[in-house]
Amino acid sequence: NSIKYDRAVGYFTSDSLRLVARGLVSFVRNQNSLMRLIASPVLNDSDAQALGGLSSDDARQMITRLIESSFTDAVRHAQGRHLEFLSWMITEGRLQVKLAYRPKHVGIFHEKIGIFTDDKGNRLAFSGSMNETYAGMVRNFESFDVFKQPNDISRIANKQNHFENLWGVNQRDLCVIDF
Repeated sequence: NSIKYDRAVGYFTSDSLRLVARGLVSFVRNQNSLMRLIASPVLNDSDAQALGGLSSDDARQMITRLIESSFTDAVRHAQGRHLEFLSWMITEGRLQVKLAYRPKHVGIFHEKIGIFTDDKGNRLAFSGSMNETYAGMVRNFESFDVFKQPNDISRIANKQNHFENLWGVNQRDLCVIDF
């Protein structure tokens, strides 16, 4: 029943779309549906070290190149149609993505929150250890807490406010860029 899904997560892979396909199809059938995603760019140690000494603009350009090559690799190896669906969601304006990373790449952005909103403004929020990946959803031993109305209104509001601060790039010690 959701028309909006806000998700801040350490890792996202298109494989996760396969796992949630039934709900996602219902979600995108609504013309007003929107998923906003903030995730870490996946960097290996040598990439992170190389980025550490660069200016912000140079680091952004390098991250963009790394992500483009990772995405190209993923498309080449993908089976199924989940990447086409992901591409369609972006093209249709149903998915907006931002990337978050720590200045000087000390540590990673490893947030794990989500907020669903329906067309009446009702919200449900969750937070916990699960990434938006196949491993996080199927293989790993994960846990998360769910907050629902009316009992958890203040917790839901806190999660939504925190997400809006991340999305609006109002978070100290974090760089957030458009994908």
